[in-house]
Amino acid sequence: MRMKPTLFALVLFVTSSVPALAQRLPRTVLPNHYDLTVTLNARDEQATLHVRHPVPPGDASIHITYKGVLNDELRGLYLSKANNRRYAVSQLEATDARRMFPSFDEPAMKATFSLTAVMDEGDHAISNGAVTSDTPGPGRGKHTVVFEITPKMSTYLVALVVGDFVCR
Repeated sequence: MRMKPTLFALVLFVTSSVPALAQRLPRTVLPNHYDLTVTLNARDEQATLHVRHPVPPGDASIHITYKGVLNDELRGLYLSKANNRRYAVSQLEATDARRMFPSFDEPAMKATFSLTAVMDEGDHAISNGAVTSDTPGPGRGKHTVVFEITPKMSTYLVALVVGDFVCR
């Protein structure tokens, strides 16, 4: 997943790939989802994706690019403020991963996660894995941090914090 938390605009841009579990899917996929720009069943917090043709059994992926909001509800990926500073902080337990990214947000359904965070110069990011690269850009005043792929785990265990703190 490529995360681009904008700490002052309160916007989150994410590109995500979700394993489709095609052997169980007819023409409809129901990943858990909350508060993103798609049609959803608000009561069940699910988005329905209709495909033109049945997905054959075997490996498949759903690639989703979407825009979310850094909320102030202390759930999902939210904006925290302390000492005149802003931080993006994740809190995904128990079913709040769907507030950060579309997924099959069920504890029994595990996946690996590849996180990339784009942030302002001077900001740092921490996630579940070690930093594998930290490069300038895209654009002036930004840098991109890539984390190692996580072991297989439930969505609620994904962690990301971004802010102007010092990592030692």
